[in-house]
Amino acid sequence: MNTLADMKRALAVGVQVETLAGVGGITPPARIAGTRTVTKADTTGIYLNLTPENLQLGSFMGWEQASAWTITGDTFANKDGRAYKIVKAN
Repeated sequence: MNTLADMKRALAVGVQVETLAGVGGITPPARIAGTRTVTKADTTGIYLNLTPENLQLGSFMGWEQASAWTITGDTFANKDGRAYKIVKAN
């Protein structure tokens, strides 16, 4: 992935995303840490759920401006310093 468009295409339903350490290597809190599965993707963002079998959508992560994202290979981070990695693609 190199662009926001690439990232949007890569984050399809069923893809697993891992929360990485944030700014300064700070470990994310337990409520956001771990591997989540994309349960829904649309033009506004994606929904991530810890348990894909659960019928609820999960947490929402909206698409921001392209300048708000840093994208390197299969890792991406937003301007708030939260970083994610695709661990299992479709």
